[in-house]
Amino acid sequence: MRPIDIENPMVLGGVYPEDAVGPIGKCKTCDAPIYGGDGAATFDDELFCSPSCLWEYLMDDGSLEEI
Repeated sequence: MRPIDIENPMVLGGVYPEDAVGPIGKCKTCDAPIYGGDGAATFDDELFCSPSCLWEYLMDDGSLEEI
């Protein structure tokens, strides 16, 4: 049986697991943490966790008018 190679990020200079899974920001509307790959959206350089949070922001901002 061949031994399993275990890579140590401290030795290899790679990305640490805790850095890879940290949030990339917070939702502008509800302050929920947003992680990479969550399917979040940006508008005016702000992060939104869901289409409903973006909709709420646009309604409050006056950028969108419901008909």
